[in-house]
Amino acid sequence: TNKSYSNYYLKAQVKWGNERYGSRKESPRDSGIIFHFNADRVWPTSFEFQVQEGDMGDSWLTGNVTCTDSQGTAYPVNRNNRIVKYADAESPYGEWSLLEMIVWDDNAEFYVNGVKVNDIHHLSLTEGKILFQLEYADVYYKDIEILPLKENNKDMKKAISTEKAPAAIGPYSQAIEANGFVYASGQLPIDPATGQFPEDS
Repeated sequence: TNKSYSNYYLKAQVKWGNERYGSRKESPRDSGIIFHFNADRVWPTSFEFQVQEGDMGDSWLTGNVTCTDSQGTAYPVNRNNRIVKYADAESPYGEWSLLEMIVWDDNAEFYVNGVKVNDIHHLSLTEGKILFQLEYADVYYKDIEILPLKENNKDMKKAISTEKAPAAIGPYSQAIEANGFVYASGQLPIDPATGQFPEDS
């Protein structure tokens, strides 16, 4: 981005392409959303929402930054600190995954396909630019949005559940309400009372 951001909601969809290159030709496809950086150079001092096959939702700390994880464990200054996600919600290869990030004050939450997969706190950087990076692999992003958070609406992400629709499968939600928008999951025409497809009339 050209400008710096703080207190915002970011949404994007990501899907892997086919090709991998160079030294990463046999490695998992790798990308990421780097945020709160201020120096335009390779691997700037920053935080990262990791977007890598099998590790989508990890957090990487690059350079002179610190934070704590969801359990309160402190991560001091290190060249590269990794905070592993606590849930797995990545779509299968070839399908789009919805990425969402909520950043407010010195906190950040990561969501994949509506599932909260990581949260970090006491971030030593609370404002900066945002970039999407990739490493030796084809990757596609679409529907990127950055929306400012209202002061009274920082805990604004809410899972929606109703008995009038088929139940969500596994870790997913029927819908997510966020910052005045409702993101609904696709549903098969299943009768929620019986769990079966309706018979042809």
